Amino acid sequence: MSADGVSAREAPVKKELPEMRGRDLMRRQRRGIWNAPKLAIDWHNRDDHINPPTWYELFYDLLLVAACLRLGNYLKSEFSYADPAFPDFVPSPSMGVLRLSAMCLALWFVWLEQTGWTSRFSNHDAAHRAYALMSCICLIGMTAHISLGQDLEQNTVGFVLAFTGAVLTSSVQKFEVYATSTRAKFMMTVELAQNVLWVAWFWIGVALPHEYTHAFWIFAPLVAKVVTQRFVLFAEARRIPIHVEHYSERHGELMMLLLGESIISLTAADVIPGQRVSHYSFLALGVALVMQLQTMYFEAQPNEADFHALRQSVKTSYFFIFGHLLFFPALIMVGVGLKILLLHLKDELHAPEAWMLCCGVTLTILLIHLMRHAHKAGFESTLGGRSQSNDQSVWIARLAIAVLPLFVPIGVHAHVFSPLAVVAILATISLAGVVLDTVSGEGEIEEVKGVEDDPIVTAIMTAAARE
Repeated sequence: MSADGVSAREAPVKKELPEMRGRDLMRRQRRGIWNAPKLAIDWHNRDDHINPPTWYELFYDLLLVAACLRLGNYLKSEFSYADPAFPDFVPSPSMGVLRLSAMCLALWFVWLEQTGWTSRFSNHDAAHRAYALMSCICLIGMTAHISLGQDLEQNTVGFVLAFTGAVLTSSVQKFEVYATSTRAKFMMTVELAQNVLWVAWFWIGVALPHEYTHAFWIFAPLVAKVVTQRFVLFAEARRIPIHVEHYSERHGELMMLLLGESIISLTAADVIPGQRVSHYSFLALGVALVMQLQTMYFEAQPNEADFHALRQSVKTSYFFIFGHLLFFPALIMVGVGLKILLLHLKDELHAPEAWMLCCGVTLTILLIHLMRHAHKAGFESTLGGRSQSNDQSVWIARLAIAVLPLFVPIGVHAHVFSPLAVVAILATISLAGVVLDTVSGEGEIEEVKGVEDDPIVTAIMTAAARE
């Protein structure tokens, strides 16, 4: 019961954006040219039921795999590019990582736009299928313009044009919600303003000298997102919910796609006669490294939505979302590092290649461990493991494991470690992380408060009832 005596379950908000799930929602929207967007889940009944990704989302992920492969090839070119047709091109590892991060930011933003939409709304009419097709075309356009050191200026303009198309498509969908829902006007206004700022910042970056473009792409849009989201922080009663389980699952799938780029990198070189033992050993250790990173990630994710960081606070929610942005360049660096080491398995290893791989592994493990602490303590992991401990000594041990890979390039610089030895050491470090996760669980699974006890939900439903 709300403060003015109106039951939360009888609030008029249900009439405007009815809460439906699964087949009922699809059955209502299966036919027709256009239907107003429907809210998939509401505050008054926000228990997260299974909401599997749609076929469109899976196809969009397939296109994102192509983008990740293209990004990996781009970064590799900045370390070892050689083409007689472009003799003036000089590889630059530092600029390569900077440009990679900027393009990862743009791809992450358009992916997040689609994930945010499917986690809150559902549409299966002809118009929204056309929007989905347009989003896919724009993503392919962005991928095609990821430069490999050739015609950088022209490719940058094409990349931003495709990015603008993707954001414009998302904005049209949000404007539909703005026009058809009084309740969602505030949120859609904030997000539309955010989209305008992002597109403006990217075009301003194009107008800058090339050495400043990608640095501007990284910092300016993030500032714009933080500024616009500040309005949401001070308007709790005007928020609209996301489907936490679906949102979390989509981020887990993003992690798997990025890890997949590393697996594909292990198939980059043919087996050379006389090197079969070392080649197969490298493949086995590389797969072990990637699989253990995957195990650590999903061991750090709660099985129930009420323990998730998205349910704890605004700060933990932001860390979960922006943490996955950092996973993007980190895991691509892991994949490219494995590819370069494999291609030079019998050659002399240089420190820059080792630094890239080791920094990628360190950043990945560090993000996983920090993300674990953003969730509510005492959760059961998605892998069915024991409840997880946030004990201080365990936290320090995890931090030490995350930092250890940074010492490996020192041995490379001293010509002590070969490519095979580097991968073996990193696989051993990641195995130590998996073992620590396995043995550090303790205690019983904690109980979480019900929806009716949540002050944020109470404030939202009270405001909705007063409308």
